[in-house]
Parts: sequence; C-alpha cells; structure tokens
Amino acid sequence: YFHVPFRGSVAVLGAASAACLLCGIGLGTMVARLVDWGLLRRGPQPFFVTIVQVDFEDGERDHYFLPLTVCTHADANLLEERLPQAILANVTGARKGILFDAWLDDRFARTLLDALEREEQMKTKRGGVKAVRTGAFAALRGVAGDDVRIARMSAEQSNTSIVFGNWLILKLFRRIEPGINPDFEIGKQLTLRVGFTRVPTVAGAFDYAGPGAEPATLAMAQRFVQSQADGWSHALGEVTRFYEEVHGSTAPSVDLAPVSSTLMAGDPPERVARAMGLYLGTAATLGRRTAELHLALGSDSSDAAFAPEPFTREDVQLVIAGAVAQAAKALQALGAPGRELPVDVKAGAAWLLRSRDALIARIRSAQDLQFVASKTRIHGDYHLGQVLWSEGDFYILDFEGEPARPIAERRLKQSPLKDVAGMVRSFGYAAYAGLFAYTVSRGSEFDRLESWARVWQRAASSSFLRAYFSTAAGAQFVPAVESQRDTLLQVFVLDKALYELNYELNNRPDWVQIPLRGIFDLLNTGR
Repeated sequence: YFHVPFRGSVAVLGAASAACLLCGIGLGTMVARLVDWGLLRRGPQPFFVTIVQVDFEDGERDHYFLPLTVCTHADANLLEERLPQAILANVTGARKGILFDAWLDDRFARTLLDALEREEQMKTKRGGVKAVRTGAFAALRGVAGDDVRIARMSAEQSNTSIVFGNWLILKLFRRIEPGINPDFEIGKQLTLRVGFTRVPTVAGAFDYAGPGAEPATLAMAQRFVQSQADGWSHALGEVTRFYEEVHGSTAPSVDLAPVSSTLMAGDPPERVARAMGLYLGTAATLGRRTAELHLALGSDSSDAAFAPEPFTREDVQLVIAGAVAQAAKALQALGAPGRELPVDVKAGAAWLLRSRDALIARIRSAQDLQFVASKTRIHGDYHLGQVLWSEGDFYILDFEGEPARPIAERRLKQSPLKDVAGMVRSFGYAAYAGLFAYTVSRGSEFDRLESWARVWQRAASSSFLRAYFSTAAGAQFVPAVESQRDTLLQVFVLDKALYELNYELNNRPDWVQIPLRGIFDLLNTGR
C-alpha cells in the first residue's frame, strides 16, 4: 500500500504540498515526484524514508527528505486538525488510514534513535541510508538512561527537530543536497577535534547516498542544551525592561566614533549603563564567545576544509561586488512602480533613492584596502536567534549557513567579520522589535523612544565589538590596522542592512524602517 497512493495526481500534489510547507518554501508552479524510497521498519506500522524531487517552472530543482508512515482512521482526526498539510494521501483497502509525515509519530522518533544507536544501514530503491555515531554518543546515551521522552521543536522553519528527554536533539534537514551539511561538519570539528565547549556536542548523523552523487546529510544528532531562552528572546526581554526604565525621559545624543559608525565614542553615559543593567555585560560575553568561536574555527591547519587561507584583494573585490549588487536589488525594489510604503518611511525611502551614487561610493570606498589577513570557515547566518542564553553564558547553534544557498557556497571560507556584522544588525533588530511591541498601546511615545532604541542598539553593539576585538587581538583574520578593520566591517554591515531592506520590502513593509535606519547611520546622516 506504499506505492499505490503516489500514482494519483492528488497524492502527487499532496507530496509536493507537504514537502514545501514543511520545508518553508512556496508552491508556485511545480511538479513533484518521489525519486527514491526505502523501508526503515516493517510491521503493523511501517516507516519509510523518501526523497521528493520538486521541479519548478523556472527550471530550478530541489530535493526534500520526507519520512512517511501510516496511521489508522481512528488516529487520523487529531492529525487532520493539528497539521493537515502533513497528510499526503488516504490509504484504502484492507488497512484504511492516512499516509503522513512520520516526524509527528513518536514511534518513528524512537525507531530513528534505535537505528542511530545500532549504526544501522538501510537500502533504498536507488541508494541507501547509513546511521553514523560519533565517539560522544555513548556518553550521552549513558547519561540519559531510560529517558526517551519525545518532544518536538516548533521554532525552526527550514528544518524540524525531535528532542529525546533532556539529553539529545535530532535535527532533520528537510531540503537536502549532495555533500556534508555544514552544521554537522562544523559541529564535529568544534566539539570533537578542537574542543570548543560553547556549542552542543555532536553525537551522530544519518547520511543518504543516492545514485551517482556525493552522500547528503539527512539528519544530525547533538546534545540537547537546556537554556533559559534563545538570544533573541532574551534580548527582547532586556530591551523591554530598558524602555520601562527610560520611559518619560529624554535620550542623550549618540555620538559616532571617528572611524566606526558601529561603535559609541567611548563608554556609554552612566544613566545609559544604569538603564541597560546587566545587558552590557551580556553583550560583552557574546562578543568574547564569538571571537573564541572564530579562533577555534581557524585553529586547525591539518584539515584542508578548515585550514585558514589568505583573504586577498580579490576577496575584498568580491565582497564589494556583492554589496553593490545587494544595493542595486534593494533600490530597485524600493523604487518599484506601485510600491506602497508606510507613511513614516516614505521620506527616508525617497532620500535613499536620491542618494544612490553616495551609497555605491561608500561601498566602493573599501576597494583600496590593503592588509594581510586570513579567511576561515564561519557561522554564515549569525544573529541572536542562533545562540542560547544558558546560566549566564551563551551556546552557539546552527552552523548550517543560509539554507537557500548551495552547500558548496555555504562551505566557502570567508572573513569572520561577516558573522560580526550579522550580530551587530541583530542588535538593531532587537532594539526596534522591542520598540514596536512596547509602543503598540503607546503610539504617541514612538518618536521619543526611538532615540532610546538607537542608544540601546549602539551601546549593546559597542560592548559586543569591544569584547570581540579584545579577545581576537592579534588573530590573523582581523586586519591589524583599526581603520581598515572598521571599513571592512562597515561594508559587511551595510551589505547585511541592504539585504534586510529587500527582505522587509517583500515580507514585512512595517519593518522597513529598521534596515533603513541602519543604512542612514552607516552613511553618517542625521535622518
């Protein structure tokens, strides 16, 4: 009864819909079909591993990992209410029921854990799946004992995760490509080779080998880190408390440092430090951990995949070209005919469109940089949502990079300052997201508190950057001349803000002012 449901057009559409909705992509015009499948477990309730190929109208093609199982009609109603998009087809015949995404089934989760523990191999019609344990698995499993309670993480969008008790998390990579997933590769490097302790220990993975292709990572297992919140939620709580503290008072002026518009000139005023409370120290802790991460990623010259390489003039030109292209894309979207913008950003948008030449000139000002530095593997998608706040410290997560980019691109070595820029922009987002929430019922307070939002953003970024550069002092990946270091960092920050502008224009117009404000600051305007 596995093959029959996929012969009808309704089931094919269901497979495509399930793959796309669960993996966070839009449907559009496409054709989806199964290209490989295998039986993970036989029995009254079998479990299948399937690979779905999705061909889009524009010629693009993606592959998705979609585990499947069957449940009887007696259990189907609840599933139909909770996640109807996870249902692929009705099963008819002697065993009536529904075919659905097995991620939602506890028995499937335990079957995966058993397969990993035994390092099982499974044949598929065109290849095979292999479970691989690292040396850390046995120790984690020993600590867990009989604790195999099943829970599911709901915060992720591109992947789905299963948590076993409070000791192991198994992440399923829904969109797959040939090649080792950077999350698994970097996690192993950091925890098993160089001993970096602020990331979860990697315990194993499931690899899929298709016909004539390099094996792909279907899933990875790592230690589950108990935490009080992720860095984003923690920052939002702190910035909300900050607004409560400064409510009704006037913000001090924020001076830019002479060579870096990402830093405050000197320490924050005493009243700012008092209002921010412990978060200045928190941001500094994150800066130290980020620098330690980059030092660890550049510490192993014996492995070609991680050995530092020269960051050349050609690399600088690639960074500049990428930022210029991002600017062109964002400005085109900003000035698109019929574009409707919130009233409070129209003037700023018009100014930026008129300032196109100045913006491009600012980016290209970095082309004369001359320094000796290295490039290494980096996080690649670094922001407050990628760290966990746990007992007064941080763990760093999710080294997958930007899932929309090809794996080969995500594995390239880059300047670690790109990660630094991502976190600087994340502080800006936290300041404004908190402001939006705080002023929902206090609309008249927005303009005055926006000045305080800029103060919080600048103070948090400054504390982060000072700790980062202090910890990374002398590292080959940091340009030795401060002015050149800051110029390169500003290009990365500007590139990120332009990317955000394009994203918000297409997804959250009410948030367009966040990247706009960041761009204005970097251009040293008073807007």
